[in-house]
Amino acid sequence: MLSVTVYPVLYLIVWGLFGIFFGVLVLRMLFAWADPNPFGAIGRFGFKVRKVSERWVYPSARFLANFRINTKWAPLLTLLIGLVFTYFALQIIGNTFFVIDGLTAGVATGNPKVVIGFILYGLLSSIAGTYALLTACTRFRLPLDPYLIVFAAVALVEIGQRFSRELAEKRSRLAADAAHRAAVGHHQPIADHARARGLETDR
Repeated sequence: MLSVTVYPVLYLIVWGLFGIFFGVLVLRMLFAWADPNPFGAIGRFGFKVRKVSERWVYPSARFLANFRINTKWAPLLTLLIGLVFTYFALQIIGNTFFVIDGLTAGVATGNPKVVIGFILYGLLSSIAGTYALLTACTRFRLPLDPYLIVFAAVALVEIGQRFSRELAEKRSRLAADAAHRAAVGHHQPIADHARARGLETDR
């Protein structure tokens, strides 16, 4: 089971890396506000921290500069974005492992209902995540509503047709079984009567 064996280890690793990221950005923000002597030991260490974290902080600093906000708060904004991203990434990974475990259990037990249920759950989760991401990112926003309506309608029609076919097959099997039982019940008294007459003849 990936949810029990792999996910806890991955959870600790990801949050451990985020803890390191958190510490580096907190140090950068402290050095930015303290403004130590750049020629001293602390200043040189602060420059190294700034150089390591620049690629992560620069987009936030540019965003704040557009609104004329002090760019010294950029590490804090980067931390908030990283926290949200880490949380949702772990949720997506955990949900994926949950679906994989469910599909594996359904296939192992030979239960098609479980397999279909987890497939639908995975599809709905992926569509919801993609839709939320594209809706939040206005630059890449797409008109997904018509496509979702069409796909949902097609899925409902397909499910209805399959259900109708299964119901018709069950009715035909029941009718065939009833006809077979009626035929057997009709011929049984004749066979019993013939067997009785045979016994009398033997006597």
